[in-house]
Amino acid sequence: MAETDRLALGEDVRRRLQMNLETSSHRFDAIDPTFSGEVDRYLSAACFGDVWARPGLDLKTRRLLTIAIAAALGRERQLRAHLAGALQDGISLEEVRETVVHVIPYAGFPAGLTGLELLTEVVKSR
Repeated sequence: MAETDRLALGEDVRRRLQMNLETSSHRFDAIDPTFSGEVDRYLSAACFGDVWARPGLDLKTRRLLTIAIAAALGRERQLRAHLAGALQDGISLEEVRETVVHVIPYAGFPAGLTGLELLTEVVKSR
């Protein structure tokens, strides 16, 4: 698939997930004024165009998987964003909570409890 097709597909997925493409949280302008845009285009094409847009899983399932993986890996900033995005997308609080609870036996109590704490923060801030 051509790079422009991958990028367009990824940007479409990000829009369907209600991610604002104009205000990406990835800002690296201090490194180089154009670098943030390069990283964002790569993220759209590689992550969302190549992976999230694949057939076989719907966006809800992919969002819940991403929450579990981010919690297990301790990626708090990305976890917080995906927790908020899931609730914004209409995924129920119960489904999101149970996804994080499911992390506990596989990645440990610290990862799961941190995920639940972040979910609590996200819910309080809504």
